[in-house]
Amino acid sequence: TNTISRSGSVGKLGMVAGISFMVGPMISAFATKTFQSATVLAIIFTLASGLTVYLLPLPVLLSDIKQIGEKNDTLTNLTNSEFTLTNMFKLRTTKARAAMTLLVLRLNMALAFHIFNTIWPASLKMRFHFGPSEHAMFMSFIGVVYAFSQGFVAKRVIQFCGSERKVYVIMSCCAILGAGRYVAYYTLSIHIMYSSFLFIINALGILNTVI
Repeated sequence: TNTISRSGSVGKLGMVAGISFMVGPMISAFATKTFQSATVLAIIFTLASGLTVYLLPLPVLLSDIKQIGEKNDTLTNLTNSEFTLTNMFKLRTTKARAAMTLLVLRLNMALAFHIFNTIWPASLKMRFHFGPSEHAMFMSFIGVVYAFSQGFVAKRVIQFCGSERKVYVIMSCCAILGAGRYVAYYTLSIHIMYSSFLFIINALGILNTVI
């Protein structure tokens, strides 16, 4: 498949994740009254997700290998191509530097997200007096924007920019993520905060699709 088709497939997956971000807080707000009941509900959904993943069929290639019995060389190759921390540092492709750059970028994105997410709820409560219902509305807003970003915006941005300008797209999205979080954290206007997250989530959706 070409880049546009792959971005469309990733967009559909991200759209489902965005809808989950939107629906989850709404279910929690209406179905639970205490933190303990919300935790129980989250555990139930987590177990249901794990069971669903467990019941998914194996990839066709791996199923064929097991049925035919050609396990020696092929399974060895599959094991070597499996993503592990050890194999990650044994990249031997001609674009190993580019691959390592993307891995480092993902690592820094994850660190930035978790560091920001640690201080963000307290900041919302201190500046805007956010409670459970406000948090639910905020997460629903993020879900809608993320679903729109990966389901509609990302594919068209990639199609417009083309493969030769992907680096500029990645750099622009990283700049928007950094600047947007700074504005969102320090502003005293809830409208500016929501507006900054509109850009942040769109940039995140595009970046996840490009990478």
